[in-house]
Amino acid sequence: MTRQRHFLFKVYFHSKRKNKAIKLYRPILHISRFEFAKFCEFWNLPILPDWTNIQFYYKRNRLRLQFLPYIQFFFNTNLFKKILQIQKIITMENKYFHLLIKKLFPWGLQCFFYFPKILQYRIVHNFLILFKRKISFNEIYMILCKIKK
Repeated sequence: MTRQRHFLFKVYFHSKRKNKAIKLYRPILHISRFEFAKFCEFWNLPILPDWTNIQFYYKRNRLRLQFLPYIQFFFNTNLFKKILQIQKIITMENKYFHLLIKKLFPWGLQCFFYFPKILQYRIVHNFLILFKRKISFNEIYMILCKIKK
């Protein structure tokens, strides 16, 4: 198995917002490890390994370093390609739903909670019917509780 390099690259910008929440910008999120390594090599930048990425103590690392390569080797050689495809589909769906929510609630999602309770339940119920999902009253109540948080 090939040895993988793990990169530690963090970019923080101080936020001057009123609520003083720190906003984290991730400008290289969509750059592959290979492209990033070539960028560092071109500009003679040091690559510092983050040793926590190779410790099996963390379940995420064990999945990424042992389980996924095992599945790829024995079951599906295109596993990582399929995972990337799923990620792209989910990203597109999230963008679509975000736009849909903006159109349905142009004043923000908080206006949803000013609707009468029965209308809130009906909106959630009809939305889930679109996905051909049967849902109970208690499940709708749980969803509304999660939305309020």
